[in-house]
Amino acid sequence: QSTWGLLSQMDSIHGLIRSVQDNHRVIYWTTYWEERQLTVVIARLAICAYFLNLAGTSIEVLFYGVEGTPWMAIPVLVAAGLLALNRFSFACGVVLLLKALWDAAAISLHQIGSWMDGNPFYVNELMVKMFSVAGAMALLLTKDKYFQTLRSSSAIAGMLRSGPKNQEQSSRRSVVLLLARTAISTLFIFVGFSELSRQLAGPEVHEGHVHARPAGDGHDQLWPKLFEFVLSLPLAVGFKTLLVSRALAATMFFEAFTYWRFWESLLGLSYTLHARQHFAVNVAVAGGLLLLQEMGAGKYSVDELMKKKE
Repeated sequence: QSTWGLLSQMDSIHGLIRSVQDNHRVIYWTTYWEERQLTVVIARLAICAYFLNLAGTSIEVLFYGVEGTPWMAIPVLVAAGLLALNRFSFACGVVLLLKALWDAAAISLHQIGSWMDGNPFYVNELMVKMFSVAGAMALLLTKDKYFQTLRSSSAIAGMLRSGPKNQEQSSRRSVVLLLARTAISTLFIFVGFSELSRQLAGPEVHEGHVHARPAGDGHDQLWPKLFEFVLSLPLAVGFKTLLVSRALAATMFFEAFTYWRFWESLLGLSYTLHARQHFAVNVAVAGGLLLLQEMGAGKYSVDELMKKKE
């Protein structure tokens, strides 16, 4: 009797879902959303927000007495603003991608140099975040028309070469998808492992580092990091990419607006700027994940292998 009751409830739920999907208003707004590619718009704005914050902070700290001239802030600010408005998308996207890669390379070389001087090799959290943002930016670039439409000017020649050209294009995009998945999942693996270890282990494990953070510090959050860490491997190998990327994007947005609310922090200017950077990284990576669930995992993924077996 309980089994029949459960089946009856499942049928009722399926019927409710079908009625919602068949509702004319739901169909209208779904069509409106897809025709205007609003997912891509949200993703583009989310990724650009990171670079706007990066450039804006470089200029802002000058008013607090920080020495130096942020030469790259102005071109990054202009490129991010234009890309947010969907103007000169490819050129601006390349500038921002190079900026993210430059920052990641600079931090990596600094850590390698320190290691060669005899210090322990330390993977900087900021370095991992730079690579993840670069992955998100690369995904946004592949949505640009310049990347997608490489065709011959001759219609006949285009038809004759359509097979190899489409195959080459598919492979190129799949390589970008693979690299982007790897870069983004690295963030979840590294931050998840390091933060979970820090919170679950005692302060005596890492000498010289203070683990007692003040109330309101966004680092002391366990469940979002655990959730991201668990889903990092499926994301890296491209397994159930649609569901995994959606779940991770939702978690990143949740984490940003719940734990990194820099606008109401009472922990001082330094922490506020730091929390704002975390907020911007979360939003940018979430944007990349939204693009990933739109584009799929590509040829080099478990999802594709499962399709071939079917």
